[in-house]
Amino acid sequence: MAKFWGKISGEMSRLRGGIVNLFNGLGWSLTGGTIGGTYKLDSTRVDYTFARQLYENTAEDYKLGAGFAKKIVNATVGFMGLPEIKSADEDAQERLQEFAKQNRSRMQRTHLNAIREADCFVWLTREDNTNSLYPEERKRIVYNIIPPEQVKGINRDPLTGEPIEYILESTNEWTDETGVKRRAIIKQRISADRRKIVIEGDKPPELEAGEITNPWGFIPIVHFRNEADETMAFGKSDLESVEPFFKVYHDVFLHAIQGSKMHSTPRLKLKLKDVDAFLRNNFGISNAAEFAKKGGSINLNGHEKLILAAEDDASFIEAKSATGDATALLEFVFYCILSASETRRKHAILTGQHAGAEAGLHSED
Repeated sequence: MAKFWGKISGEMSRLRGGIVNLFNGLGWSLTGGTIGGTYKLDSTRVDYTFARQLYENTAEDYKLGAGFAKKIVNATVGFMGLPEIKSADEDAQERLQEFAKQNRSRMQRTHLNAIREADCFVWLTREDNTNSLYPEERKRIVYNIIPPEQVKGINRDPLTGEPIEYILESTNEWTDETGVKRRAIIKQRISADRRKIVIEGDKPPELEAGEITNPWGFIPIVHFRNEADETMAFGKSDLESVEPFFKVYHDVFLHAIQGSKMHSTPRLKLKLKDVDAFLRNNFGISNAAEFAKKGGSINLNGHEKLILAAEDDASFIEAKSATGDATALLEFVFYCILSASETRRKHAILTGQHAGAEAGLHSED
């Protein structure tokens, strides 16, 4: 029974557990302790690639159902405000406001990524200014959004659970001056006091391996976790609760379309007393038996009229409802998607703000 249940639960959701146990072999674990007890954070992660496929509706097995995913995510992001950054230092406050203004789109993207993929990592770096439009700035702060797949590990304080080191890994591919393709794996360990870079493979131009002192004095990486509690190392995607319904909607809709294609085309029904006479009068075929023996076929194109005997009859057979009960089932699954997506505004947007029951939601919100 346990084996059967495991099979069912594994088939019901593909988003959770796509990236697991990434901390094994890194020298640390998420197991920590507090005064009077121990804890272990849930280290399972959302399949980030699949979450993006649902959002963009590019997953082949979900295409007829995942069209709702982008609306569900965007509806939430659209009603979220950006954080306000404050400082007691007036000069710093002015610079922070300018920085926030310059990076409004990236902050909005941070919200979207965290809601869609469950996790978003932002890394602030100080870089030399290469923008000729602002020559007065020798250094500038850059708002970098790290692909969550690059974060291979987070080492945490065993007492507080706070991050004390981020472990990053990325692959860089380029073509050198001779036209040869190069590839390098870049591994980084970033803590409050240092940044260590290890290069495996070809050395990328303008990048040196080694250890660099962290000038910030703190870890300049912020982990945005969506709907995560203190027991979870990573966040939850807003698409997790609706992903199984996307699959059901796709399958039901696909079968309904296939059935409609098969049964909706009218079929000609002929009731003939004399087949030879019918074929002779309409298609010039003198011997019906010989014609059938040779596997012959007739083409109705160009025959707008058929000559029938008094006792003959012709009619078209077509299904009254090719989709059958699929329409009611699709409507039920659709409202399951609405319910699982939770927020009222999502309901209104997904249903196109129809009148009736939905009208009451608009005024309340």
